[in-house]
Amino acid sequence: MKNEIEEKKKEERQKQIRVLTHEIMNTVTPITSLSSSLYNIIETSKIKNEIIDKKSIEYLSDGLEAIIDRSTGLTSFVEAYKNLTRIPPPKFVKVSTIGFFNRIELLFLQDFKNKNIKYRVNINKGCEELFFDKELMEQVIINLIKNSIESLNNTLNPQIVIDILKEQSHKTIILITDNGEGISQESIDKIFIPFFSTKEKGTGIGLSLSRQILRLHKGTINVKSIPNKETIFTLVF
Repeated sequence: MKNEIEEKKKEERQKQIRVLTHEIMNTVTPITSLSSSLYNIIETSKIKNEIIDKKSIEYLSDGLEAIIDRSTGLTSFVEAYKNLTRIPPPKFVKVSTIGFFNRIELLFLQDFKNKNIKYRVNINKGCEELFFDKELMEQVIINLIKNSIESLNNTLNPQIVIDILKEQSHKTIILITDNGEGISQESIDKIFIPFFSTKEKGTGIGLSLSRQILRLHKGTINVKSIPNKETIFTLVF
């Protein structure tokens, strides 16, 4: 009996480590891509012996700010998650919606360019500022955009559209829509179950964690999908 209990504890620790590893990789990957893009700007100017133009300097500044913000967010997440037992309680603050999504766009800009993905954010009137935990919600949005990018590998005219609006009850709604391969009907009811994944190397962590984060915001996350046509993740909080 003792050995069985110890084995279960070991399995649980391994699952928790997978949670943390997944979230670290989801943040590190876009940071690596953005860092490479910024490095190339500097190296190109050195090779050509040219002074970096004003537009490139602004891009470098915005890019470095995005890296700092995401690195800080990841550090806070890991620090609070180091006991591997729970998501940190939300710290609610007012967030500039356009600034929040601009930073996220910078993290994935190279992926959008490489895959010719059209990315658009529509911010409806009354949604210029939102109230949530910036680091936790950023983790959710990064997870969803990363999933969308992966689903667009074989899509002609790939696109990701984010809509932010308010419903009559004044709750915030964020819709993340892509025209990728989508989710099958048999899988769609399972994707939020911890450790369930439709990907060969997936951990089944990201969407489960996203649902937990939305619950901490007294919100919900749901999905509708028409394979190879449209998939919409809906966040309400």
